[in-house]
Formats: sequence, C-alpha cells, structure tokens
Amino acid sequence: MENKKVFDIKITVLIPCKDRASYLYQTLRTCALQDYDNLEIIVSDDGSSDDTKEVVENFSKIDSRIKYITPDEGRNVGMSANFEYALDQVKQGYVIVLGGDDAILPGGISSISKILNDSNASILTWSNASYFYPNENNANGQIVLKGNHGFLISGLRKINSNSYLKRQAKNLNYVHDIEAPMIYVKSAVSIDLINKVKSRSKDGRFYSCSVPDGYSGIVLAGEVNEYLFSSEPYCMHGVSKFSAGLNYMTESEKARKISKSFIDLASSQPMHKELASIPYTPLIPTMTADFLLTANDLPGWQGNFGRINFKSLIDKAFEALAHGQLPYSSLNRELYLLREIARHHKLDNYFYKKLKKTKRNSKGVVFGSALSPEQIYIDGKDFDLNNVFDAGYLIKNMYALSKRKNFKNSYNIIKKSLAHKLTGFRKEKNFPDESEWGL
Repeated sequence: MENKKVFDIKITVLIPCKDRASYLYQTLRTCALQDYDNLEIIVSDDGSSDDTKEVVENFSKIDSRIKYITPDEGRNVGMSANFEYALDQVKQGYVIVLGGDDAILPGGISSISKILNDSNASILTWSNASYFYPNENNANGQIVLKGNHGFLISGLRKINSNSYLKRQAKNLNYVHDIEAPMIYVKSAVSIDLINKVKSRSKDGRFYSCSVPDGYSGIVLAGEVNEYLFSSEPYCMHGVSKFSAGLNYMTESEKARKISKSFIDLASSQPMHKELASIPYTPLIPTMTADFLLTANDLPGWQGNFGRINFKSLIDKAFEALAHGQLPYSSLNRELYLLREIARHHKLDNYFYKKLKKTKRNSKGVVFGSALSPEQIYIDGKDFDLNNVFDAGYLIKNMYALSKRKNFKNSYNIIKKSLAHKLTGFRKEKNFPDESEWGL
C-alpha cells in the first residue's frame, strides 16, 4: 500500500459512452443517489446520435456533480480514445469508470471513501455484480452475483500483486478473476497511480491495448506491491442490448452488426507481436495474454508474472470456443486468428490436433434463478426488476440481510442448477473444417 495520508477524498466517476441514452438515464439515477459531496460524475460522449447530451444536461440541472463533455463534438473518436480523453479530465483523488449502462450501488461511494480513508490504499477493488437487462435471449432480466455455494461473502483482504499477475499468466482468464483490479466498474484507483502508468508509455497514454477494461487491471496491479479487495460490490455491470460481449454471443443480424462495428474499432490497434499482431479477438485467454505482454513492455513496469505458455494459451482458447456460448458463425474468424498465433510460435501441428480433437458442447447461459459453486443467479421477474436502479437496491439489501443470517435458495433453484450443469456433458458437433473458414 502507498503510505500517504488521505482526508477529504475527491472521487470522480467517469462514464465514457456512445448512443446509450435510455440506459444512461438509469445509470445517472444511481449516481445522483449517492450521499457523498466530494464527488464528480463526468459523462464523456463519443459523438452520440441520440439524446445523450440532453439526458446528462437535464441531470446536471438538478445535481451539479454531474457534467457533460465530448472529445470531438459530433464525431466518433472510438472507445479507447474516449476513455483516454475522460481520464485526462481528472487531476486529483480517485477514479472509477462506468459504462453507459452500468451503476453504482446505493451508498457505494461513501463506503468506498471510508475504506480508502482507513487504509490509504491506492487501489480498492471489489467483487463482480451484474444486471442483465431484459433482451431477446433473456426476457425477464437477471442479476448475477459472486457467492460461495449459495452464500454471499463480505469482508476486506489484501491481495499480493505478483501472485495475482502470475495467476493471470497461468489461467489466462482475467474476466472471471474476482480480484482483478480493473478500473472499469470494479475498482477505485488513485489518479497518481494512473499518471505513473502514463509516464511509462511512449505516447503518454494510459490505455495501450485494443480494449481498455481488462488491461487496466493488469497494468495497475504491477504498479503496487498489494491492493485491497472487498468481497462486497459497490458498483455493478449493466449488460444491455448494446454490450459488445452479449452481441458477439448472439446470432441475430442486428447483434452481428453491432458486434462487427465494435470489432472493427477495436482492431485498429493490433494485439501484441507475440500474438502474431492479430486484430482484436474477444477470446478471454488471448485478451489476457495481450494485456500481460503489453504491460510488460512498459519501461520500468514493476509487475512480475513469469512467462506465458503458448501451448496453454491454445488449450484455453479451445476450451473457451468449446463452451458453446459463441455462435457457430463466429468460429471461423476465431479459429483463423488462433491458428495465426500457433503458426507464430511454430505450434501448427499442436493447433490442428486440438482442432480435430475438441468438440463443442451445448452448455449455455443460465436463465432465471439458480446456484453454482461460485455464482448466484436471480430472475428479474421474481422481484419486478426493470433496470440497474432497481437491481442496485435489491443487491444492497441482499448483502445487508446476508450479514445478519446467510441463507440458501430453494430446492427448485438447486435442481435447475444441477440440470444446467449436466448439459455441459452433452457434445454437439465438430468445429468447422479449415476449408469452410472462407477467410
């Protein structure tokens, strides 16, 4: 931890977004709800064609903490450039970054400030919480929380940074590691630490990868010996029809167009040369490797993760593809890119053996209420949830209740969880043959 004295902490919530006015309204409701004066909420609008500006300005009339900015009026500069522009506005204190459909839980900023005051930590990160807006795949909407066999967990602990980084290099799964200190939705980070990362970059930028979320968790961890982790969340991911990950897993023509637009923008910056400089891929193992390798190139970066095993990367990438969540139509592109990485490391034969051996399974997404060893799923319809504002109150109350008396859900939920788990053992069909890729 940095040894510095913190008194009246300034906290800035940055919301870089584009064309999410209807969801942004709910996000700003959760921000305006916060009972903390030394707070600034800055919405950085990347050339939206909807009424994003009007939504923000209407909120700013009743809450002076909320402000509207834009990097280039009327022009789309891209996600990473918009994130970078928003970060440049912060001069002191701590930063949290939200998307235009995310949320702060009730009392979240006050809780964060108290922990930072008590600890003097440069990074406070917390457990994942997500709300899936009702959509074509999940009509009721859903909350997903991290848990331990049906129990919600609270409490603080210190995380050794290098232990975390070495785990990332081994598992290559940043998005499912609840201790990941990424600034996006799940961390409050000192602006001094962010500026230290900027000072190591040749162009003075904080973000150096094709997508800015997971990279922040890797590069920031390498700047401190340890950081704080809270098992209780203070912010929440909102997953809407505009979310890139959701669209990449959906077969509809509209989803494919949104996904292609995101991929085209992200691909303007190739991945690390050790990944054959391929364009952006949403496969978590490859993205994690890109973050680690890119951070490791920064002069003077203090992180230590050892080395990446590229056979293991291929294994884990095939595991991700075999899980069955990506549409079959997306496999051609991802197999082609993975093959390029294999060729770069002279692992062609290993790749083709995995291609022939690996089968897709039919294990899909959990809908409704269910339990798994590490997650709790709550059907939005059961609690009349319509947006992140509603979901935030439910999550806050669930954690308050869990501190008094932990409880598990009903027999029917457990039965549904078991049924879902069993579907993972059903194999569907082979991957498309190389001759089908058409790339």
